[in-house]
Amino acid sequence: MERERRKEFVFELKRKMFHFILGVFIACSVYYLYPYYEKLLLIPLVTAIIIMWVAPRLPIEHVMSKKLLYHFEREHDKKYFPFKGAIYFGIGIIPPLVLLPVDLATGEPLLACAVISVLAGGDAFATLVGKFYGKYRFRHKSIEGFIAFITFSYMMASPFVDPKTAFALAFIGAIIEFFNTIDDNLAIPIGLTVIIEIANVIAPNMLFTMH
Repeated sequence: MERERRKEFVFELKRKMFHFILGVFIACSVYYLYPYYEKLLLIPLVTAIIIMWVAPRLPIEHVMSKKLLYHFEREHDKKYFPFKGAIYFGIGIIPPLVLLPVDLATGEPLLACAVISVLAGGDAFATLVGKFYGKYRFRHKSIEGFIAFITFSYMMASPFVDPKTAFALAFIGAIIEFFNTIDDNLAIPIGLTVIIEIANVIAPNMLFTMH
């Protein structure tokens, strides 16, 4: 039993570290490239989503697709929805890139980068901590995972936004992750984008500092 659990942990660790590294890479790429290319950055993002959707469904076996599926996909997703996590991640980060305001002085999409970082760090470590070390549980979530989400997403968002905004994103993101019933890769970035936009209308700068 312990051997099986260790095997499951290693598999989930590989999946979530891939998720984490991919998210960090995208957030940093957006940060540095957005001031020059702006919405044109959506072109490679959408292209990647389409390729991931189409490649596993082609009649010719794709070597890279099989390798990635083997290492990072759960068995159910391999069969019914290959690249589900990566596709939903790509779709989920489109709303913050399109809708959230940029820093007026530099043109940098700091809020969007922070939201992507919250998704990358918070979701990855909340799953690992909650699933394998969580003792105090509510349904299929745990208090330990909730705390891990806040801690790691706060650290991830801090390079892009001020501490108040980073904590607000981390805490609200953790609540969304804790209670949502759909895929986290969709719920977290889309939910945060909607809440930021509403907060910006009702009480600008109260929770999220708008540049």
